[in-house]
Amino acid sequence: MFTSCNGKDDSSLRVGETALEFSGSGGNLSVDIASNVEWDAASDQTWCTVSPKIGQGNATVNIVAQRNTATAQRTATITVKSAKGGLRHEIAVTQKAGQPDGPDIDPQVNSLNVSSVELNFGQVTSSQTVQVASNINWVVTSSEQWCTVSPTSGSNNEAVSITVTANSGVGSRVTIVTVRNTQYGLSKDITVIQQGNEPAISVSPETGEVGSAASTFEVNVTANVAWTVASNQSWCSVSPASGNNNGVVTVSVAAYSGATNRTATLTIGNSAYGLNKTVTVTQSNAPQYDIYICGQNKDGYATYWKNGVAYINQNLKDTYIDIAVENGDVYTLGGNKYYKNNGTGVALTGSGTVYTSGIAVSNGNIYVSGYTGTDIFYPYYWMNGTARNLSTIANLDAYVYSVSALNGDVYMAGFLYNSSNGFRTAVYWKNGTRISVTASNAMPRSIFVLNSDVYVGGGVNVTAGLFEATYWRNGNAVSLMKTTAVGNTSFVTDIAISSNGDIHTVGYYGRGIPWEYQVVYWKNNVETFRSDFANESHYTYTLLSRERLAIADNDVYIVSDKLSSSKYVKNGILENFTGESGAKARSIVAVPR
Repeated sequence: MFTSCNGKDDSSLRVGETALEFSGSGGNLSVDIASNVEWDAASDQTWCTVSPKIGQGNATVNIVAQRNTATAQRTATITVKSAKGGLRHEIAVTQKAGQPDGPDIDPQVNSLNVSSVELNFGQVTSSQTVQVASNINWVVTSSEQWCTVSPTSGSNNEAVSITVTANSGVGSRVTIVTVRNTQYGLSKDITVIQQGNEPAISVSPETGEVGSAASTFEVNVTANVAWTVASNQSWCSVSPASGNNNGVVTVSVAAYSGATNRTATLTIGNSAYGLNKTVTVTQSNAPQYDIYICGQNKDGYATYWKNGVAYINQNLKDTYIDIAVENGDVYTLGGNKYYKNNGTGVALTGSGTVYTSGIAVSNGNIYVSGYTGTDIFYPYYWMNGTARNLSTIANLDAYVYSVSALNGDVYMAGFLYNSSNGFRTAVYWKNGTRISVTASNAMPRSIFVLNSDVYVGGGVNVTAGLFEATYWRNGNAVSLMKTTAVGNTSFVTDIAISSNGDIHTVGYYGRGIPWEYQVVYWKNNVETFRSDFANESHYTYTLLSRERLAIADNDVYIVSDKLSSSKYVKNGILENFTGESGAKARSIVAVPR
């Protein structure tokens, strides 16, 4: 019959017996415990043991009394109490008098004994040996598969090996190994107790950062107990809401159009063991930049895209090579004309064939860079469609590859070329005045101006027309890539400085022949992205081909005709910039809203 004890709370602890009696030869008796709390059990005598010694909830404990070799009765007390105190029960144990010490086996009497009636194991796989002392045949069995015995039968005195497998569960586990002879009704029980793991939960990652678009990501849960997961925000949901042991939680975040970031907290835990882990989810505010990309759509028409939406110039079956935006108006350059909002193109003319390279807009003025000529090429720029020749040096070719306009000043980068000795004089022009970049044989491809600092990107000629990617800040060179093999070349084709001072450069690395190219991006002079090789046969390479980048707060965008169709690079990841296939991007700008 159970006895009970209840406090003001709902804690409960009951034992099935309050008194036990053993014969002098000892033995094993069990007592049921009914509880809804953690508890522990202990004996005040070494000859009387109890197992398991700790537990939670309902359980059965085994109480073992060793053989009494004294001629007097003896007693022990088993105390069962709640782990946090308050609930307590005692079980009185009495053992009758036994026989004085003597031989374990009387040859005139059938006998069966074991050297240990309780074995304690650690968490890992291991074995222990028990000696069987007998003068008859016997068999040995285990009540659980995780505990095995060898041999499973024998006769007379013999050793039995008891092996347990690793316990990956929480808390200890108990089983009984029984040595018996059914013919004579003799048996001995050996209580086997194995320790388990401490309860534990961990999560990865502990933080999740997502963009403003609806998205999902996964959280890995590593645990050896059951767990639940909950979110404190309705816009951030989880599935499944619970699990057992290891598992994966899918976190779904709704689209967001707010002006500031928002956060949610996921709580993953097990309240019974007091275990809790949190995952902080941060969703960024809606983009504060419009991303403009220009190039060519899959049908071959000049096109620009604003945040992925295509604006096609149906009158120009060519490509836009550069783009600029001011006050919401979009200016594009293609086919030796510039266009405002895909309207009527303004033709750009010069002395001979015209090659245009870039466009910039400042205070309503439209600047286009390039060069013109037939036998000799002259550096040109056009302001609002009117051509201006930048060169006064006879017998030297000159090229302009990039233009930038800031605070009413216009800057252009290029070089003068002496065909008789192959030397390139790297220069930039400020408001038409030529300024030397370096004394080295070099080819500028891009220019960026910040305050009073002028950054020029390009390459230094090392041998036979092969270049090493370099940029110059106010004439001071920074080499980004060394050419280590014959036939390899590299260039910086665009450069930008973010508001925090980070220096972003993009360009390409080429090897040949036939030529193959990779798009390369450096942040603060350290390479952080390199694309797969693209074969020259997959696109048309000219000196006007260039990689372009745009900075939008912490986001870095890169476009290049060397990337796969309809692709750009965002923060080092190749993504689609449009839903249509076959489109090519040539330039990009990020415009604050």
